[in-house]
Amino acid sequence: MWTYYLILVKSYSMNLLLTFLLHTVPAFIADAVMLARGKKMRFLNIYKKIHEFSRLLTFFVMKSFEFKSANVRKMLERMSVKDREVFFCDLKQLDWEEFVITYGAGIRVYLVKDPMDTVDKAKRLWRRYSLANRVILTVAGLLAATILWSVMSTLYRSFLFVN
Repeated sequence: MWTYYLILVKSYSMNLLLTFLLHTVPAFIADAVMLARGKKMRFLNIYKKIHEFSRLLTFFVMKSFEFKSANVRKMLERMSVKDREVFFCDLKQLDWEEFVITYGAGIRVYLVKDPMDTVDKAKRLWRRYSLANRVILTVAGLLAATILWSVMSTLYRSFLFVN
Protein backbone atom coordinates (compact mmCIF):
# COMPACT_ATOMS: atom_id res chain seq x y z
CA MET A 1 0.00 0.00 0.00
CA TRP A 2 1.54 3.27 -1.08
CA THR A 3 0.76 6.91 -0.93
CA TYR A 4 2.90 9.30 -2.87
CA TYR A 5 5.20 11.80 -1.25
CA LEU A 6 8.27 13.75 -2.23
CA ILE A 7 11.70 13.65 -0.64
CA LEU A 8 14.17 16.17 -2.02
CA VAL A 9 17.82 15.17 -1.74
CA LYS A 10 20.92 16.84 -3.14
CA SER A 11 23.10 13.74 -3.21
CA TYR A 12 22.83 11.39 -6.17
CA SER A 13 24.00 8.42 -4.06
CA MET A 14 21.36 9.21 -1.41
CA ASN A 15 18.77 9.36 -4.20
CA LEU A 16 19.85 5.91 -5.40
CA LEU A 17 19.66 4.52 -1.87
CA LEU A 18 16.20 5.99 -1.24
CA THR A 19 15.00 4.78 -4.65
CA PHE A 20 16.14 1.28 -3.77
CA LEU A 21 14.62 1.33 -0.26
CA LEU A 22 11.37 3.11 -1.11
CA HIS A 23 10.70 1.78 -4.61
CA THR A 24 12.56 -1.42 -5.41
CA VAL A 25 12.27 -3.22 -2.06
CA PRO A 26 8.52 -2.55 -1.61
CA ALA A 27 7.89 -3.46 -5.27
CA PHE A 28 9.80 -6.71 -4.80
CA ILE A 29 7.78 -7.52 -1.67
CA ALA A 30 4.50 -6.66 -3.41
CA ASP A 31 5.45 -8.82 -6.40
CA ALA A 32 6.36 -11.70 -4.06
CA VAL A 33 2.92 -11.40 -2.44
CA MET A 34 1.27 -11.28 -5.90
CA LEU A 35 3.23 -14.38 -6.96
CA ALA A 36 2.29 -16.22 -3.74
CA ARG A 37 -1.38 -15.43 -4.46
CA GLY A 38 -1.01 -16.84 -7.97
CA LYS A 39 -1.28 -13.46 -9.65
CA LYS A 40 0.95 -11.78 -12.21
CA MET A 41 3.92 -9.78 -10.91
CA ARG A 42 3.73 -6.17 -12.04
CA PHE A 43 5.20 -3.72 -9.53
CA LEU A 44 8.86 -4.12 -10.50
CA ASN A 45 7.91 -3.49 -14.13
CA ILE A 46 5.91 -0.40 -13.16
CA TYR A 47 8.84 1.01 -11.19
CA LYS A 48 11.22 0.15 -14.02
CA LYS A 49 9.12 2.38 -16.31
CA ILE A 50 8.94 5.12 -13.67
CA HIS A 51 12.73 5.05 -13.19
CA GLU A 52 13.33 5.17 -16.95
CA PHE A 53 10.98 8.15 -17.30
CA SER A 54 12.70 9.83 -14.36
CA ARG A 55 16.10 9.25 -15.97
CA LEU A 56 14.87 10.86 -19.18
CA LEU A 57 13.59 13.92 -17.30
CA THR A 58 16.86 14.38 -15.38
CA PHE A 59 18.33 16.67 -18.03
CA PHE A 60 15.40 19.07 -17.80
CA VAL A 61 15.09 18.90 -14.03
CA MET A 62 18.78 19.44 -13.30
CA LYS A 63 19.30 22.34 -15.73
CA SER A 64 18.21 25.92 -15.48
CA PHE A 65 16.57 27.45 -18.51
CA GLU A 66 15.99 31.09 -19.31
CA PHE A 67 13.21 32.04 -21.68
CA LYS A 68 13.23 35.46 -23.27
CA SER A 69 9.88 37.04 -24.00
CA ALA A 70 10.86 40.36 -25.58
CA ASN A 71 8.79 39.68 -28.71
CA VAL A 72 5.71 38.79 -26.66
CA ARG A 73 6.16 41.97 -24.58
CA LYS A 74 6.36 44.06 -27.75
CA MET A 75 3.24 42.36 -29.12
CA LEU A 76 1.35 43.02 -25.88
CA GLU A 77 2.28 46.71 -26.02
CA ARG A 78 0.81 46.95 -29.55
CA MET A 79 -2.44 45.14 -28.66
CA SER A 80 -5.58 47.08 -27.81
CA VAL A 81 -7.26 46.55 -24.42
CA LYS A 82 -10.05 44.58 -26.11
CA ASP A 83 -7.53 42.35 -27.93
CA ARG A 84 -5.74 41.67 -24.61
CA GLU A 85 -9.05 40.52 -23.10
CA VAL A 86 -9.87 38.27 -26.06
CA PHE A 87 -6.34 36.91 -26.61
CA PHE A 88 -4.87 36.47 -23.14
CA CYS A 89 -1.07 36.41 -23.50
CA ASP A 90 0.28 38.19 -20.40
CA LEU A 91 1.46 35.46 -18.05
CA LYS A 92 2.28 38.09 -15.41
CA GLN A 93 -1.49 38.53 -15.01
CA LEU A 94 -2.19 34.79 -14.77
CA ASP A 95 -3.52 33.52 -11.43
CA TRP A 96 -1.32 30.42 -11.24
CA GLU A 97 -3.18 28.86 -8.31
CA GLU A 98 -6.50 29.05 -10.16
CA PHE A 99 -4.80 27.80 -13.34
CA VAL A 100 -3.36 24.70 -11.64
CA ILE A 101 -6.68 23.84 -9.97
CA THR A 102 -8.59 24.25 -13.24
CA TYR A 103 -5.93 22.35 -15.19
CA GLY A 104 -6.02 19.45 -12.69
CA ALA A 105 -9.82 19.30 -12.82
CA GLY A 106 -9.71 19.32 -16.62
CA ILE A 107 -7.22 16.45 -16.70
CA ARG A 108 -9.37 14.51 -14.25
CA VAL A 109 -12.65 15.00 -16.15
CA TYR A 110 -11.58 15.04 -19.81
CA LEU A 111 -8.40 12.97 -19.94
CA VAL A 112 -8.87 10.42 -17.15
CA LYS A 113 -12.67 10.42 -17.58
CA ASP A 114 -13.24 10.59 -13.81
CA PRO A 115 -16.17 12.86 -12.92
CA MET A 116 -15.83 15.46 -10.17
CA ASP A 117 -18.63 13.88 -8.11
CA THR A 118 -16.23 11.12 -7.01
CA VAL A 119 -13.86 13.58 -5.28
CA ASP A 120 -15.36 13.26 -1.77
CA LYS A 121 -15.20 9.46 -1.86
CA ALA A 122 -11.63 9.63 -3.20
CA LYS A 123 -10.60 12.00 -0.37
CA ARG A 124 -12.00 9.62 2.27
CA LEU A 125 -10.21 6.70 0.63
CA TRP A 126 -6.99 8.75 0.41
CA ARG A 127 -7.14 9.54 4.16
CA ARG A 128 -7.58 5.84 4.93
CA TYR A 129 -4.67 4.86 2.68
CA SER A 130 -2.48 7.59 4.16
CA LEU A 131 -3.17 6.41 7.69
CA ALA A 132 -2.53 2.78 6.75
CA ASN A 133 0.67 3.81 4.98
CA ARG A 134 1.92 5.71 8.05
CA VAL A 135 1.13 2.78 10.32
CA ILE A 136 2.92 0.32 8.02
CA LEU A 137 5.96 2.61 7.72
CA THR A 138 6.08 3.10 11.50
CA VAL A 139 5.86 -0.63 12.17
CA ALA A 140 8.48 -1.36 9.49
CA GLY A 141 10.77 1.31 10.93
CA LEU A 142 10.41 -0.04 14.46
CA LEU A 143 11.02 -3.57 13.20
CA ALA A 144 14.14 -2.46 11.31
CA ALA A 145 15.40 -0.56 14.40
CA THR A 146 14.78 -3.64 16.59
CA ILE A 147 16.66 -5.89 14.19
CA LEU A 148 19.53 -3.41 13.92
CA TRP A 149 19.66 -3.08 17.73
CA SER A 150 19.68 -6.87 18.10
CA VAL A 151 22.47 -7.32 15.55
CA MET A 152 24.55 -4.50 17.04
CA SER A 153 24.04 -5.83 20.60
CA THR A 154 25.08 -9.31 19.52
CA LEU A 155 28.17 -7.96 17.76
CA TYR A 156 29.06 -5.80 20.77
CA ARG A 157 28.65 -8.70 23.22
CA SER A 158 30.68 -11.06 21.04
CA PHE A 159 33.39 -8.41 20.65
CA LEU A 160 33.34 -7.76 24.42
CA PHE A 161 33.78 -11.43 25.31
CA VAL A 162 36.47 -12.10 22.72
CA ASN A 163 38.87 -9.53 24.17
